[in-house]
Order: sequence, then C-alpha cells, then structure tokens
Amino acid sequence: MAVERNAVEAHLDSLLTGPWSTPTTLPQTLAAPATDGLALVDAQQSAERIATIKSLLADEADIDQFATILDTPATMTGRTRAELLTLLAVSWQSPRNDWAAAVKSSHKTTTDTLDAVKIVPTDNVNLVSAQGSIPFTVINDLPDEAANVVLRASPSNSRLEIDQDVTKRILADSRATLLVPVKAKLGNGQVILSSAFTVPPAFPSAHRRRSRSRCTPTGKASGR
Repeated sequence: MAVERNAVEAHLDSLLTGPWSTPTTLPQTLAAPATDGLALVDAQQSAERIATIKSLLADEADIDQFATILDTPATMTGRTRAELLTLLAVSWQSPRNDWAAAVKSSHKTTTDTLDAVKIVPTDNVNLVSAQGSIPFTVINDLPDEAANVVLRASPSNSRLEIDQDVTKRILADSRATLLVPVKAKLGNGQVILSSAFTVPPAFPSAHRRRSRSRCTPTGKASGR
C-alpha cells in the first residue's frame, strides 16, 4: 500500500502548489457562496462494490483490535485508516485503475499483519515432576513494533492445573519463550492444553490467537 500512499501525497502536493488552487480551512469553505451551475448528484453503487467496501471495513476492525497489543495502537490503526480512505477514492472507478488488485493487496496486508504475532505449537516436553513449566514460543514478526501479550492456558481436565497467566513484551521481529507454570494432579492420562494470547489489563481490548497442545503428566507434551 506504500505505492498508493505515495500517489496520494503526490496528488495533494500538486493541488497545493497549483496556480488555480488556494488552501483554505473548512469553516472558510462552508461560509463561501455556492458556485453556480454545479450540483451534487447521487450515484447508485453496485452490490459488488458495496460488498467489497464492507470487507475492507471488516479488515479495519480486525486491525483495530489487533493493534491493542502495541505500545501505541494509533501507529498501526492510523496507517490502516489512511490506506482504507485511499481505496475508497472515486478515482478507482476509472477503468484504467485496477481497484480489484489494490483491494486484494490490502486484504493480503491485513492477513499478514494479523498473522505476524502467533503462538508456535510446543515441542515434546517431559513433565516428570509434580510441578513444572510448559514452554510456549510466541513469534512477533512485526518489523518495527513490540508486542505486549498475556499467554493464557487452560487444561481439558483436572489432571493438570495451571497456576497463572504469563505476561511478556516481545520486541519487534523476534520471538520469546513463555513458561506456563503447571501442577500435575492425581492420576495419569492425556491433557489437552488450549492456549491463547491476549493483552495486559491496562490495554483497552483484547486480540486472541489460539493454539492447542497435548500434555501427559509424567509423560510427554506434543504440539498439535
């Protein structure tokens, strides 16, 4: 989407430096007399275009929620909103502009961003004592943003007890291992560990990404 942003900046520069235009404020514009001979006309939008716009708005909502894991969510949400407004420009309705390709690129950018912070399935782990820790690796592939996550694991039965959530700040373009403390209860057998990361309580909302692992107290834990 960097190409589209550059195009918008070039258009704005052209408008501001043109001899036939003068920058003004919104109140001045609203107070100015109407130009004779011009009128706004409603144009019916196709169902396909409306559906595409709804999908772009859904992407923006997903990014808004995901961005809560960042120190400053506005660094991501502001950029996303600017790119969305670019895609909604009427100039894309020209046959010379490939709006479908631009929308496809935007959807891919959203998917890549949402997948940038993820839980990696656990490797084999021997839990041979009554207490121990199950390691989970969380990857932050965002190139310039640290992620603040809380890893929350829950067992599928009472053979295993989870002591607490684990909080971690993961630097940009890096990975970290989060150790979830567990206690083995009476009885042997397989336990399914469901893990999800959210954000610390100080953040306004939560973005959850889930993973599952199998764990056998005094046996093995394997990724799934």
